[in-house]
Amino acid sequence: MDYPNRLRRLKTHDYAENGAYFITICSDYKRHLFGKIETPVVRGLAPAVTLTAYGEIIWDEIKKIPQKYPSISVDIFIVMPNHVHLLLSVANEKAGASPRTTVTSVIGALKSKSTIKCRKAGLETKLWQPGFYDHVIRTREDYEAAWNYIDGNPQKWLDGKGEDY
Repeated sequence: MDYPNRLRRLKTHDYAENGAYFITICSDYKRHLFGKIETPVVRGLAPAVTLTAYGEIIWDEIKKIPQKYPSISVDIFIVMPNHVHLLLSVANEKAGASPRTTVTSVIGALKSKSTIKCRKAGLETKLWQPGFYDHVIRTREDYEAAWNYIDGNPQKWLDGKGEDY
């Protein structure tokens, strides 16, 4: 399978700029490596994601992002069977001699570290597709829509509307 042209970051945007970012990262060939969606036993409850060992590694690495990068917060995230959604907020200090953390560097490190750990756990294939999708959040409504999208992703999956993310 050939990948479509890789998405490029916006040339006019500084990805170290303070703000919020909606991120989607897909598994290689969108294989279901990270877990499965479980239908709730009790009616009215939201479906749950049961993670594989690889999904647990990714979950743990996402949880570590704020400790590794104090200027980045993970506002909400979900690890789905074949992709990950994150809503990141950036609060970099203005100016200074040291480089500011970028969204691109954080996602690159997440993908690298999780790949290394998954390989140690037995993964014999590629973990991630090249690149990732990003959306720069511009309004409060945009932020809330991204939050709701992430929060409702397991239900969309069960409804047949979420597998392609």
